[in-house]
Amino acid sequence: MRSTDTPRPTSRRGQDETQGSLFSRADAPEAAFGSLRLGWVDPAPTTEKKPDLSGSVIGLGSKVRIENLVDGTKKAFTLVGSQNNLTDGELSIFSPLGQALLEAREGEEVEYQVGVDLREVRVLTVSAS
Repeated sequence: MRSTDTPRPTSRRGQDETQGSLFSRADAPEAAFGSLRLGWVDPAPTTEKKPDLSGSVIGLGSKVRIENLVDGTKKAFTLVGSQNNLTDGELSIFSPLGQALLEAREGEEVEYQVGVDLREVRVLTVSAS
């Protein structure tokens, strides 16, 4: 028998051990999935509108003037990421009113809950800080 006719040892699955296991090779994905190529697929173009950054949408740092729809009182606040400081005109985005105002627009009526009470305000003006 010639050296080229020597039978090759095989693994339990009958795979040629000189090639290594299926997943230890650098080309394992190609070996496992044939010609399938894995990679990034660009998403289809969308027609989504870009966010309005003109100041009419309320966000962190926005200066907001609101009107209470029950008694007509008007108040002005700047939305902040820290605690409420109403004497300085700062309203936390973590407060019930602050949460309700986020992403609202000028002219919108916004409801928010404090305890069991449901309250409603109208956004009069919004400006960037």
